[in-house]
Amino acid sequence: MRRIYNLIAIATALVLLVACSKEEQKQPQIFFTAISDMNPTFSADGGKKSYSFTSLYDWSIESFDDWVSVSPASGTTLDNKFVISVESHDGGWERTSHILVHLANGDA
Repeated sequence: MRRIYNLIAIATALVLLVACSKEEQKQPQIFFTAISDMNPTFSADGGKKSYSFTSLYDWSIESFDDWVSVSPASGTTLDNKFVISVESHDGGWERTSHILVHLANGDA
């Protein structure tokens, strides 16, 4: 009977070890080199905002609206910069847009 209890204890310990193992966490692949406003606000006159970052992979940026442009639209590893440009707006309502940075390793 003692042998059965020992086997149950060993089996329980193995289940707990497997269930409690740490998941592999993804490391960031892009590093902004200064504290950056990740939610910039522009006036109705439009404007530009520059960002500096370091990336471990080649990258490209996608803009989702025709009134927002990003230059350059792609680059390589190490130190990089891009500028978000927003066209003026006289519609009287607030606009919201997004950009997405794609990395050559498949992350976004």
